[in-house]
Amino acid sequence: MAPLLSVRAGEQVASGLFVSTNPLDAPLWVDGRNVIFRDGGVEKAPGFVSLLTVADAGTLRGMDAMTDTALIQRLFLGDAGKLYQWTAGTLSTVGTGYAGEVDEGGAAPASCWSFAGYGDWMLAANGKDPVQVWKKTVGTFAALDVDGQFAAAEVLVRRGPHLLAFGTAGGAAGAAGMYHWCSADDPENWDPDATDSAGFQPIAELQGPIVAAVPLGDMIAVLGRNQLFLVRYTGAPFYFPYQPALTGVGAVGKRAVVEANRRLYGMSRAGFWTADGTQYQYIDTPALRDYLLPRLNTAQLSKVVCWYDQANQLVLWSVPTVGAEPDVTVGYHVASGVWTIFDWARSAAVPQVGVYRQPYTAGAGGEVYTHNSGVDAGAGVGMAAYVQSKPLDCGDAGVWKAVTEVRARLRRLAGTVNLRIGTQRNSDDPVTWLPAKVLDDGNESLWLRASGRYLTLRIEGSAVGADWALTGFDLLGASAGERR
Repeated sequence: MAPLLSVRAGEQVASGLFVSTNPLDAPLWVDGRNVIFRDGGVEKAPGFVSLLTVADAGTLRGMDAMTDTALIQRLFLGDAGKLYQWTAGTLSTVGTGYAGEVDEGGAAPASCWSFAGYGDWMLAANGKDPVQVWKKTVGTFAALDVDGQFAAAEVLVRRGPHLLAFGTAGGAAGAAGMYHWCSADDPENWDPDATDSAGFQPIAELQGPIVAAVPLGDMIAVLGRNQLFLVRYTGAPFYFPYQPALTGVGAVGKRAVVEANRRLYGMSRAGFWTADGTQYQYIDTPALRDYLLPRLNTAQLSKVVCWYDQANQLVLWSVPTVGAEPDVTVGYHVASGVWTIFDWARSAAVPQVGVYRQPYTAGAGGEVYTHNSGVDAGAGVGMAAYVQSKPLDCGDAGVWKAVTEVRARLRRLAGTVNLRIGTQRNSDDPVTWLPAKVLDDGNESLWLRASGRYLTLRIEGSAVGADWALTGFDLLGASAGERR
């Protein structure tokens, strides 16, 4: 039989998911879950395993990690009312009695913890309670002495010997558009006077509150709802002045933005964007925006959580759609600019790898996960991964095709993985699927009989231990019948 269509490893196979476009306009793939695109192909995404369970926790919102001066790795995480620490397999409750908001309501966001390490100290802020400090010599969190300058802060960022608090409230100088910094080498000195380097600064041009603050190279990017400012250390007498940078991008929550390779990746109410501090670009159209934005629960967007998976070059956002909590995760490949979708979601994540070599995240029921481990969704739980092509006209939509053989080119295959072929007379008709064919090697011929003006290919596997990586395929048969 003659080839009807041959697809080889390259940009088309690795083009990502296009779930917002007309299917015929997509490069190749119009649906999929739990897959990643790289090295000229598409493959099942790496799995994850449970690291620990915080049994008495509510929804975990906020986590980060530090390595102390004794080179001990410590994971900190918190819910609306408590803070926890996990070290060397031991989980401890290290802070209680907080008054965080479980859900977003009106103008008040859901309370999320922001952490910043400082030597053998870990600082934490939730926007509601006094900034907390954990000292290794004490072992529990307590209110940080800020000299009465503010009563709470939304975001903490360390820059050299200074700790900065953004989006402060109450006290002598707290305000939603204000940021403060401590004196050099002294996180318990926030009183600005002539003998130290502490200070504070309102952002006069900011329309609304400070929503997020994220390191960007040697600067700090400060975001409102639709604005971006840059804060840079300049030394005395101003120390941390700001400059307006961009209008048109912002953040839906304090954890909706992350830095990767000296660029920012974030989510605003208008969509997903990237910026370098001088210019920005929305990156979710045409592939994703029209599909995802109408499905979002816009009343709970402050719960969006974002992190960077360096090993897979993916920025990931978990977002709420049908419920009050994040329930879908989307991923953007920073090198190739393609999108993918996952059917799981997280409520908290360590923003960057560094202390730990793999991403750490938290989900429902107080579960904490280690990612890029195995191929399953936890011990003994298969991860359903599939990818589906657009309706393929094999070069001529007006001619009926009879396909008798499919050759899948796989560079990796384990467990039970199926290939399915579907047919359509018109591109908007429901797909009629043939029975699934089980793949059992990396470059085999599967024999079948199907006919239609359009053909659809789908690779899928959900069994425990199933794994695959596709680099191309061939459809063989004959063109037959009159043009219609």
